[in-house]
This record gives sequence, C-alpha cells and structure tokens, in this order.
Amino acid sequence: RASAASASPRLTSPRLVASGPSLLSASPSGSSPATSLRRAASGGRAAFAAFRPPAGSSGSGASPVDELQHRRELAQWAENLHEEVVKLEEERANMESQLEASLAQQRSLESELEATRRRCAELERAVASVSNGRGGGIGAERSAAAENVELRKQLAAYAVEIDVLREEKQAASHAVYSTSEEMQRLAAERDELHRCYAASNGDVALDLTVTNVNFDRLHANPELLQAFHAQLKHAITEDARQHGETSVCPEHVAVEGLTRGSVRVQASVAAPVGTRADVIAAKLGNSQTLARGVAMSLEAMDTISAAREGPIGVHSLLVRHRRGPELETRLRQVQDAHDSLQRSHATMRQNYDSLLESHGQLQREHDMLTEQHGEEQALRVEAESRLEANRDDMDVRLQCEAERRQEDKKNIAATATLKEDMGRIVQELMKLVDELQQKYVSQTRHYEQLAKAVRKQQLAHMQDVQDSIELTDSQHEFLHKLRGHIAAARNTSAARDAELQATRETAESYETKVRDLYDENRSAANHVRAHQDEVRWRDERENERLREQQQQEHQKLLAALQRYRIINNPNISEAMFAALEGKMVQKVTGVDPKQPLGKPQLAWRWLKVVIDTTADGHPKMMLRWAKAPYQTYTDKSTCDLTRVLILGYGFAARAPTLLPDEKGVVPERCFSVFTPRRSFDFVCNEDSDAEIFMLVLSRLCYRVQGWPVMGNIPSHSKFMGARGWCKVQKNCREKKQTLCKVMQEALHTAVGDAVAAGFLLPRSPGGASSGYG
Repeated sequence: RASAASASPRLTSPRLVASGPSLLSASPSGSSPATSLRRAASGGRAAFAAFRPPAGSSGSGASPVDELQHRRELAQWAENLHEEVVKLEEERANMESQLEASLAQQRSLESELEATRRRCAELERAVASVSNGRGGGIGAERSAAAENVELRKQLAAYAVEIDVLREEKQAASHAVYSTSEEMQRLAAERDELHRCYAASNGDVALDLTVTNVNFDRLHANPELLQAFHAQLKHAITEDARQHGETSVCPEHVAVEGLTRGSVRVQASVAAPVGTRADVIAAKLGNSQTLARGVAMSLEAMDTISAAREGPIGVHSLLVRHRRGPELETRLRQVQDAHDSLQRSHATMRQNYDSLLESHGQLQREHDMLTEQHGEEQALRVEAESRLEANRDDMDVRLQCEAERRQEDKKNIAATATLKEDMGRIVQELMKLVDELQQKYVSQTRHYEQLAKAVRKQQLAHMQDVQDSIELTDSQHEFLHKLRGHIAAARNTSAARDAELQATRETAESYETKVRDLYDENRSAANHVRAHQDEVRWRDERENERLREQQQQEHQKLLAALQRYRIINNPNISEAMFAALEGKMVQKVTGVDPKQPLGKPQLAWRWLKVVIDTTADGHPKMMLRWAKAPYQTYTDKSTCDLTRVLILGYGFAARAPTLLPDEKGVVPERCFSVFTPRRSFDFVCNEDSDAEIFMLVLSRLCYRVQGWPVMGNIPSHSKFMGARGWCKVQKNCREKKQTLCKVMQEALHTAVGDAVAAGFLLPRSPGGASSGYG
C-alpha cells in the first residue's frame, strides 16, 4: 500500500496551470528588471490572497473507494508540496548569493572609478605646477587640459551609469526581500498544516471483500443482514482488543455500506476518548488475524447458510487512517499559494538574468573606458617626460654628481664584497690545494718508486748501448787503420791480398755485430716504453675499479636505507584506502557450538572498513561484509570495533584449526576478530590483503578504544616478523617437531653442507675435545 501511494503522480490544480502563462507573461518587455521583479512579487501575493478552494472537491456523494483514492492523492500531494518549498528556499538562497556577488563587483568598480578620479586630479596638479615653473610647455599644457576635459566627461557618464545600476540593484534586492517574506509566510503555512494534520484525530476506515456470500439473499433478509453487521463489528472489536486497544467496543464500529458482486464491506472505527486513530489504524493494518477472524466469525453464524454459496473467505483488506475535510481544504490552499509563488519566482529569475546581462554590458563599457583612460594616461606620461627634459642643467649636473657619488659608494661596497668573496675563495682554494698536495705527494712517492725501478733498468740498457757504441768506434778506428795498412800493403805486395780479404771479412762480421747491438738497444727502449704504458694502464684500471666499488657501496647503502624506510614506515594511508574500498575474502560460516562435529564452510564476502560519526560527533568505526551481489550491508554483517577484544593472525586465528585440510586456507592469510559474544573468521586471497586488514584494524581499535587490543600488529615491520614466525610455526607443525628440534636439524644440515663445500673441517673421530676448523 505504501509503494502504491508513493508511486502515485503529484496533483496539480488545473486552474493554477491555466493561469501560469498569464502570470509569467505579466511583465512587459520594455520595463526594467527591478520593475518586473516587483510586479512578479505583487502578482504572487495577489494570487496567494485571492485563492479559494474549488467547490465540490470533497462531496458526500462520492463512493468510499474514490474518497480513499482522493485522500491518498492529497497525502502524496502534501509531501510533494513540502519538497517544492524546500527547493524554492534553496533557489532563493542561491539568488541572494549571486546578488551579493554583483554588489561586491559594483563596489569594486566604484573604488576603481574613485581611484581614476584621484589619479586625474594628481595629473592636473602636476601639469599645473610644471606649466607655472616652465614657460616653454604652454602647448603641452593646452593639449593635456583638453585631454583632461574629455576624460572628465567620460568619467561623468560612467558615474551616471553606475547610479542607474545601483538603483536597479536596490530594486532587485527589495524584490528578493519581498519574495523571501512570501517564502517565510509559506513556510509558516506549511508548519500550521503539519500541526493541523497532527492535531486532527479522524477515524479508521476499513475496506474488505467477503467471498461466497450472495448479496441479494443477504439484503432480502433484514435479520440476517443485521446479524451480518453485528458479526463484523464483533470480529473487528475482538481483533483490536487482541492488539492492545481494550477501549474499543462494538459501539465504536460502524458498517457504512455493502456493494454487489462479492460482498464488499466499508466500515469505520471511531477512536475512543484518549486513544489515537492512527495508532488503531496501524495496529489493524499490521494485524495478521483480522481477515481470518472476520471469516471465522461469519462462518460461526447459524443463519448464514441462507446466503452462503461455499467456504466464506475475506480478502482485499485495506485499513487506513481517515482525516477531516478541513485538512484537505488547507492542503489545497497551500498548494495554490505554492504554485503562484513558484510562477513569481520564475518571473523574478528571468528578470534577474536580464539584470545580469545589463550588468555585463556595463562591465564591457567600463573595460572600454579603462582602455581609453590607459591611452590617455600614456599620452600624459609622454607629456610629463617632455617636461622633465626641459629641466635646468644645474639639476642635471647635481643629479650626475649624486649618481657619481652613489656609484663610487656602490663600487667601494662591491670592492669590499669582492674582497670578502675572494678571501673565502682563497681559503677554499688553499684547502683544495692542501688536499691536492697530499694526494700529489702520495702519487709522487709511488711514481718515484716506479721511476727508480724503470731508471735502473734504463741505465743498465744505456750502459749496454754505450759499450756497444764504444766497441763500434774502436772497430771503425781499427778498420780505418786497417784500410791504411791494406792500401800500403797493396802497393807493396800483391801477396797480401789473401790476408786483406780475410781482414775484410772480419770487419764485415764486426759491422754485423754492431748492427745487432743497435737493434737490441732499440728493442730495449721499446720494452721500457711498453712497461711504462702498462704501469699507467694498471693505475687507471685500479682507479676505475675503486670508483666502481665506491658507487656499488653507495648504491647498496641507498637500497638498504630504502628498504629500512619501507619496513619501518608508520604511514598506512595506502592500506587504509584499500580497507575503505574493500577486498574480496572468504568467511568461515556454519560454526555451531551445539554441533561440534559439523564441518564449517567458506563463503565469499566483500569485506571493508566503514568510518562514520554518531549523532553526538563521536567517531563510529565498523567492519562490514556483504554477500553476493555485494551491495547490501546488514546489521548482522557488522562488527563494531569498540567491542573487539582480540585480533588473531596466523595460527592465532580459528580458520587454520577449523579447516585444517581445506585447500587455500593458508595460516599467514587468515585472521580473526574476537568480541565478547562471538568471533569473525576470514581467509584472504593474498598476504597483502591480510596485512591491510591487520594494520588498519589494529590502528582503528587503538583509536576508538584508546588502548591497543591484544594481538594488534600496528606496522609493516611487525607484520613481516609475525608472518615469518607463522611460516616457522607452520613448518614445525608439518614436521610435528618442536622449534628447538627443527633448529638443531637445520644447524646439522648447514654444517654438513659447509663441510662438503670445504669451508669447515670435519669433526675428528676422537671425541668432543676437537672442534670445527
């Protein structure tokens, strides 16, 4: 019934709809915006005062069903009327804010105009003073005076436009004020209507249909009809008493009429003194036994067999609270007033738009005048520059002298600053030179050692070369002497030719040896040079290796610092955002303490954290989850964080114990929320999802309770530690061993691997006296 009432269309008076265009077109096109606003406001008030409700709207000749439908439409119409009034109040507030903005803009324009006037006066005084002191600026003065007169005329015209705009603004503000008064009066009418609606008690109307009872037979027998009415009154009275309304008696129940077909009954219940009719209507409307009680009461009649055609049934039961006709009249009056005010508001809106358009046009004219004023000001500046050029030479020389002195002072200050800067630079250079000297001393020592070794080898090679050169010189001298002796011997005796040939062969062999020694000397020099190049290359390679090593160490340090910041970062804003958005998790369901052998089940839920505030301003934080399609969050699917006692993670949660063999139930992805009455167990898809909810729930529980709950994990580093220990515990449980036993086996395995790799010496078979190497 409530859905049918809410779906009914909003009622609108045809008379107001027909008169709407005449009110909207009441303002002539040639009138000003303020005049149109005043006319629209006065027209709205006149329409509101002259309205009278239409006659015959609630006549007594209408059927009860039509009257019931009419009353429903009136109730829906009252709700729509209230909504329209609220919208009109919001639009009025928006119009007032726009009016305030236009007033502020007008004040700024007036201030700019006043500044322009002051600037013009200053320029006039400056021109007058310059013209009195200089005789050669008469032409410039006349032109400036003419320009000033023209500018003054334009400013006067602009002042007139601003005055007109101010008058229109005042008229618009007056119209808005009158509209606000109408809105306040309409609000008062609405409040009075609500009070009347609450004060009127009315009665309870019932409408039902009785099946398998012949209408003609029932009306043909007056005694049967009277008994039928009495049974209906008795059944309605008994049902009202069963629901707590003990003051209701059959005298308060009246059967208003019966209609043909299946017998349709219209009855009413008058509210006894001290009771409310709407309460009785609510109880009878929510009753589950009224229709069945009426049917059983009619079946129990002894004389009903004369009109019965089968098993008696009751359906189409409708119970409503019925008000008086005065309230309907008031509702129509408020609706008509609301419509007239809405039309006046639309007219005012159009006039306000035209006012804004005229204001924009005036703003454009102001911009154009400002541009002209800028051009005039540029011409005036040019005239001032020409007047400044005619000053006395003495002023120029004095100014030049003052500038020269100021320049000298600046040069002295700059020199002092430069000396200080040079002193600091010299100190920095001295420090740099000291560092370079220290590095140069160490490099010089190293190079000196290398040079000594190279020089020693070079001296040895040079000695060998010198020996070879001396040997070559002696051989050349010997050959020279030998050639002289041979020439003498050749002249003296031909017998010495054989000896001379032998001597020549000996000399050639000596020349060959000298040539070999020379080649050996060059190869030794090349070897020394190659050795120097190799030493230099090795030094460069060593320096490059050291630089790369330093860069690698620096990068490792930065990576370690970044990892430390990530692990120990207290900021959980990303986790908080993800928790507020929600994650898809599996929830453990079907856990019944009365059936310990029953196996729980996993069901998909959309889990998220909700942060809200209570009516008194305190924070309200909850954990909520929803079933598919994951849109409805009921009160049963909610956990208030103020009632959380323990947060369990890993094996402290219940999911690994309740579902030990379930696929996908990993301990490091499970967490539980324990409250005084029950616990909520969840299994996440990823390790990161479990970390998000553990961090956020730990922080929010601490925030809302003022103390950390048991099992809280407030940071990423602590969660990493908890997850690591959870994996260690999982390994121990899988092996069914204690932690000490698992660590002992791991140590033995590590020692065996180290011995096999050759890093440790094996234990001697002698016993415990020998250790590991």
